[in-house]
Amino acid sequence: QDALDSIYDTNGTIIGISEEELLRYTAKFKELEKVKFSTEQGYAIAGFMKEVEKDNISNGNHVIILNNGRVDLNVRKVDISELDMTIDELIDTLDEWMMEYTDPRYEIKEAIQSAFQNGFVIMAFYNNDLAGITVIIHTGFEVFIPTYHLGYIATKKSIKGRGIATQLLAKAIETANGKISLHVERNNNRAIKLYEKMGFEKSYLRMIYNNK
Repeated sequence: QDALDSIYDTNGTIIGISEEELLRYTAKFKELEKVKFSTEQGYAIAGFMKEVEKDNISNGNHVIILNNGRVDLNVRKVDISELDMTIDELIDTLDEWMMEYTDPRYEIKEAIQSAFQNGFVIMAFYNNDLAGITVIIHTGFEVFIPTYHLGYIATKKSIKGRGIATQLLAKAIETANGKISLHVERNNNRAIKLYEKMGFEKSYLRMIYNNK
């Protein structure tokens, strides 16, 4: 699923490679570039060479990723004392990463402050750089509604589609001992797909009174 998400994020294409094509294209690439690589890495190169042969690759420099595109992450709960940024900078980051699904700054701030006080915040780090954030709020209930509520989850735009949100959500579910709820925009199909994959089910329609 993570591989499919990566393809979706980058407007990529799935390229089928037969054993015969693998041998032929990798042999040709080795002859041209004088490099060595494993059979597993050869599939990416063979796919590239196949597209070149079909004239689907434009002239210029290209990067071939010789792995499955996933990243090694450090995903952990973070206390406010561990932050290397201000709350305002954290709000800015969430606001940017959530894009069209963001909320007003004062709402994000209230959620973050509540999470650090009574809930928890989980962050994902890649090469010590912040790559994802999850803000979990304590509802104050144990039975009436789930104890925790997922306020926000967002990942760095440049590395979306690599399973970071999945790992953040898995850590949140584990930390909350499964007692967690969330709400999501009805048109955010990508997020809904992730939540359902992780075991969330549609339970009720959330309605908010609008006194206009």
